[in-house]
Amino acid sequence: TEISFGVEHKQPRVTNDVSATGSGLTQEDPAKVFDKFFRLTKSNVPKESGTGQGLFIVTRFLKGMGGKIWVDSTAVGEGTTFAFYIPFKPPAKSLKTSKK
Repeated sequence: TEISFGVEHKQPRVTNDVSATGSGLTQEDPAKVFDKFFRLTKSNVPKESGTGQGLFIVTRFLKGMGGKIWVDSTAVGEGTTFAFYIPFKPPAKSLKTSKK
């Protein structure tokens, strides 16, 4: 698993990519992977793992903060990369310690 962070000052937002090696997604999966209760139906994914709510909850959480999540890349047998951003408001004042 590889995680990368970035900050875009033009829009201002924090960006994040999470890449995991694994079985990857099929071409049909990205359209459904954020749906509530969606679970992969691959032979190498244990039947008892997950409830299909994780990415749905993450999507709702990010939308509530004005962010967005999407599947950035996928290839069967090569893993998947998810990307998301969260807007932020830069501080109005310097973060330096004030003198008293």
